[in-house]
Amino acid sequence: MAAAVVSTRTPYRVRAPINAEDCLACAAALAGETDAAGLLRRLAALLPSILGSRTLHVYGFPDRPWTTPPAPSEVARLRLRDLAAGEDAPVLRADQIQGLARAMANGDQTLLRQGKGWRLIQTLPAHGRICACLVADLDHDPGAQLAAIRDLAVIAGHQLALLNRSQTDTLTGLFNRQAFDRRLDETLAEMGAQERRQLPVGRGQVYLALLDIDHFKRINDRLGHLYGDEVLILFARLMQGSFRRHDWLFRYGGEEFAILLEGADLATVGQVLDRFRRQVARHRFPQIPAVTVSIGYAGLRSDLPRSLAVERADRALYHAKDQGRNRVVSWEEVLAAGGIDPQHLEYGQIDLF
Repeated sequence: MAAAVVSTRTPYRVRAPINAEDCLACAAALAGETDAAGLLRRLAALLPSILGSRTLHVYGFPDRPWTTPPAPSEVARLRLRDLAAGEDAPVLRADQIQGLARAMANGDQTLLRQGKGWRLIQTLPAHGRICACLVADLDHDPGAQLAAIRDLAVIAGHQLALLNRSQTDTLTGLFNRQAFDRRLDETLAEMGAQERRQLPVGRGQVYLALLDIDHFKRINDRLGHLYGDEVLILFARLMQGSFRRHDWLFRYGGEEFAILLEGADLATVGQVLDRFRRQVARHRFPQIPAVTVSIGYAGLRSDLPRSLAVERADRALYHAKDQGRNRVVSWEEVLAAGGIDPQHLEYGQIDLF
């Protein structure tokens, strides 16, 4: 499970109990946001002046629309993302992990004594799940403000849930094509920013995999769309149970799916994808003797636009289909097989019209 963090610092100001006008103004500002990351940034900008906090962080979960309360060991492994700076943030300290774990387990808020001050940890809940958490450090006891902060957290949590639903495929529960386009653009931009600023790479190479259920039309034609939908739902559940919580899983369209995942190298990613391929082949789908999947994948490069990044993975998927289906093929294998110029699908080497 990965996390994103937005932080801000303001001069210390002690505020009385939050009044109704402040709450309404904050709620109206949050309701006007049309993007989850933008909502988190707005929340981080508004709350310090309302709370009178010295620092405030808002932790979100960009790899999942929301999360069930994690175990303390999972909280300790959170990878934070500073949305404002566009780079990884330092890992949580032991005391931060303990307080965050307690608040997330309660699904509400936790107030901790912090030296001469206080630390308020408030979850942003929606429908029994957690959309985000905020952590505020204060020099005064915020007891008179806790109820209002809880109300604002519920408003923000439900707004986040609504925004995330717009990026979720209604049948499978995976991210949809709109979310795929946005996340792939963000990933390529982050890679480019790291290279330009010569930042150390805090993670492995990012790969794009495209997955296509073999002979899916036959399933629909022979058994009907109801069974076809059941196959798509079960396939998505297999994906969710097979890949890591910080891998991005998408329904790309129809019977085609996509994954953005990190790996140490090409061979390791190929092994992970092939393990999933074997799992699908072993799974017993209702009324269907066997379901298999073909997979093509390619490493992302910051100098390639989204269309060419997708085209490489799609060429590898086509090669897997052409070679008999039920297999995993990388872009490098397509090049090694011949028939494609190594310079093909490079930026500036393709005619769009």
